[in-house]
Amino acid sequence: MSGTLEVVRRRLAAAGLSRSVAGLGIGQGLSAAGASMVVPLMASLITGLHSPLVPATVVGIAVSNELLVGVFFSTLGAVRSICQIPFGRLSDRFGVRNSLLEIGFAVSSATVLGYGFVGTVGGLLSLRVLQGIALAAATPALMALVDSLTTTDNRGGGMSAISTLRTLGWGVGPVLGGALADQFGLRSAFACGALLVGGSVLLIRLAVPTVNPGRSSGKSESDDGGLRPQFTSSRQARTLIGVAVAVSVLMMGISAIVSLEETIVGRLGGSKTGFGIVFAIPTITRLLVQFPVGRWTDRYSRPPMILGGLLASVPLVAATGLVHTLGAFVLVRGLQGATVAAVVAPGYALAADVADEAHSGEQLAFVTTASSVGFALGPLVSGVLAPAGFFAPFLAIAALSLASVVVVWRLVGAGSIPSLRDCVELLHG
Repeated sequence: MSGTLEVVRRRLAAAGLSRSVAGLGIGQGLSAAGASMVVPLMASLITGLHSPLVPATVVGIAVSNELLVGVFFSTLGAVRSICQIPFGRLSDRFGVRNSLLEIGFAVSSATVLGYGFVGTVGGLLSLRVLQGIALAAATPALMALVDSLTTTDNRGGGMSAISTLRTLGWGVGPVLGGALADQFGLRSAFACGALLVGGSVLLIRLAVPTVNPGRSSGKSESDDGGLRPQFTSSRQARTLIGVAVAVSVLMMGISAIVSLEETIVGRLGGSKTGFGIVFAIPTITRLLVQFPVGRWTDRYSRPPMILGGLLASVPLVAATGLVHTLGAFVLVRGLQGATVAAVVAPGYALAADVADEAHSGEQLAFVTTASSVGFALGPLVSGVLAPAGFFAPFLAIAALSLASVVVVWRLVGAGSIPSLRDCVELLHG
């Protein structure tokens, strides 16, 4: 074990990453694994509870179990989206990034455990709201810490390392959660998830030094206390908005399958483990290519990679609605994971490049909020459109993805198009 850790340490050092960034990344990975164990269990949680809303019609929309699963999943993202920018502003103003990160993960651990003991839809939604607030506190603090602990020369690699380890957590969590639920029941999965998230708090406390940004201690003239971040230039605003559009639309395509869990489980012979694999497989391919992509964009240009990944996602999202077997899901979703790698880490690094030193927590929270919004909207879109057929939600999101390519190109620009030699260097790491 010590030999493995030493190999990891040497590889991180060779990549220009410090012990602190490695600690943040591994802590984020543990937290992601624990929290994502809930994903393949959502349909079982909802269908196991009686709700007077099913079946019913609200403002012309049929309320189905698929829609309730979408609402349950999306509640966290909605709350997280509302709260992230204020928490980012708080971390900038008072220099409490480490504390916000640790408290956020600790509260998230408690909510994961609580899912196994509540017996009403209202109780589940309350825990979901609380977890959304907790993660809203942790996410911008973590991004700002990475920004503080890296430089322009290694920031892409640092963001990729964090995103890669979070991706690994999201890859392991759903499969582990589904397997534990199949073998030992739901509560065992929730207990394991809570333990993993709780472990991330201890790791971060031990490995990451307290960073005092020494930044703004009072209100700036442009700070209205609302949810709008402070932009200090037109270029900065266009870049941050463009990255936000890219990651939000991309995450819609990834999360849309959540509300369709019962249909997918039926196609896979009733296995929650199988659904966990389908949900997690994009993280595997993302894990394989994300770090070299981040380092490559440190050397060359970030916008071409972002635009290329977003464009490639369009046919893959549409194809997800046409497959029926585990092998086909693995192929399509696996390729979709590669498009996530091409967009997210370069996108976050590009946002960090243009963020102000005094407001990085708040401004980076704008981008992570967009990711949360997209992840929340995906299940809602699929839940609403599910009555029109399994293919309908994916077709709608694919069309939106295509439109977003033009929007992002206009806002961010195309950057420097890489040469064939540059592409070969990427493939060879």
